[in-house]
Amino acid sequence: MTQPATNETPPQQLPPQPEAKPAGANRALALDALRGFAIMGMVISGRVPYGEEMRLPGWMYHAQQFADVPGYTWVDLVFPAFLFSMGVAMPFAASRRIAKGASSWLLGAKAFWRMISLAFFGIYFQHIIPWVMDGHLPWSVEGDTHWGTWALGLLGFLLLFPVYLRFPPAWSMPLQVGIRTAGVAVAALYLYLIYGGEFSLYRSNIILMVLANMAFFAMAIWLLTRGSWLLRLSSLAVLFAMREAVKVEGSWVALVVRDPMEWVPFEAGSLNWFYQFDWLKYLFVTVPGTMVGEMLMKWMKSPGAADEQPWTAGRLHLISWGLLALVIFVHIGLYVRWEWLTPFLTIGVLAAMVPLFSNARGAAEVLLRGLFLWGFFWLTVGLLFEPTEGGGIRKTPANNSYYFVSLGLSILSLLVLTVWIDIFRKSRWFTIIIHNGQNPMVAYTGINNLMEPIMALTGLNALAAEWLKRPWLLGGWALVKTAVLAVMVSIITRFKLIWRT
Repeated sequence: MTQPATNETPPQQLPPQPEAKPAGANRALALDALRGFAIMGMVISGRVPYGEEMRLPGWMYHAQQFADVPGYTWVDLVFPAFLFSMGVAMPFAASRRIAKGASSWLLGAKAFWRMISLAFFGIYFQHIIPWVMDGHLPWSVEGDTHWGTWALGLLGFLLLFPVYLRFPPAWSMPLQVGIRTAGVAVAALYLYLIYGGEFSLYRSNIILMVLANMAFFAMAIWLLTRGSWLLRLSSLAVLFAMREAVKVEGSWVALVVRDPMEWVPFEAGSLNWFYQFDWLKYLFVTVPGTMVGEMLMKWMKSPGAADEQPWTAGRLHLISWGLLALVIFVHIGLYVRWEWLTPFLTIGVLAAMVPLFSNARGAAEVLLRGLFLWGFFWLTVGLLFEPTEGGGIRKTPANNSYYFVSLGLSILSLLVLTVWIDIFRKSRWFTIIIHNGQNPMVAYTGINNLMEPIMALTGLNALAAEWLKRPWLLGGWALVKTAVLAVMVSIITRFKLIWRT
């Protein structure tokens, strides 16, 4: 049959085409960096000297560490920043599973399993801390930790690898399940041999238990409100109302959110070790993080996101350095209690920066503008709450100003890192921090059960205690240990030994 004539050029005569580039960015490394800064901040804040005579200036601790006064320090930001990063990451993992055909019910079940997994992690971790094991071992001595205890602490850290390691995809599922099951069994035996009947579910790490609750409840809210930010914000309004209502003794809301085991018609113990309504206050940070995560996903999936250069370099430098200076100023102003200057100057500077985000046409420009406006909004809300609840921002006990100020500062910090890392392509400057953000649980566990045992068994801790008698020298020693740990975690991450929690 004769083919119809066409005007198309035969395939062999087409000019060679350039190799196709990815449609979008591969990974938001700025998010890893923010998570890395947060986890390193959590690590070093637990290592600085706390003795009454060896104390550092107050801004090196939680603002309410030594006195019941309002205030805010960098130490108060690191945990909310980590929770915010957790929320940002949720849509990424869930969307990948949805693309593979996972249902909302399956995702909810996986979120509940992650909650259990993190809870086990929090209980196990608290039991393997060397100085916690003191008194439960036959060689425990008064006033010092035996070398055998340090060695057991290091062993407890190593036992977490078969339980939480992200296995290569080529490994079969039965093999992975077998290794994890064996790892859990050995870890349980390890705890039994050390504690026996003295093991307690209530001996847990509070930070990890809060993370466990966020892993489930924030994901549940995201699944129920997927596609509607209005509904998601409405869920926070409902939570806000419930938190205010439970402050009224005998209210029906307080009855509803009490320990679930109290509804059982027979004696069934308590779930307070696993769930407490008060922990849900951090949803004010985690849930908005899921909205930011969706913004990042939209940018990363846009054509040419990997190569897009928004605005001019000078404009981006003004944005990033200006916001970094503002984040630092807010910390200083809230700590030294510039009660009028801090909100007026902060809101004024943010308002003056609005024109810098005009003419947002490309995907990266839209992302930066969205991050700025949401950071502006939440930080303003937090500053408006600052005079309430007795006057002044507080982490202990946490008040409304604390949640929203922390949220706003976290978003603005992510914006700064996005400019430097994902747009200016300076990720090499942040390599170690990024690796720690990609493997945060190794870093968090490693300071007590990897770094401290190594320092103790090599005698370095003893030398430091003998020669470093001044608070700032001990603070410097804490910084050195944190830096060495960060390098070790970076190396572990390079070898793909990443914990999946």
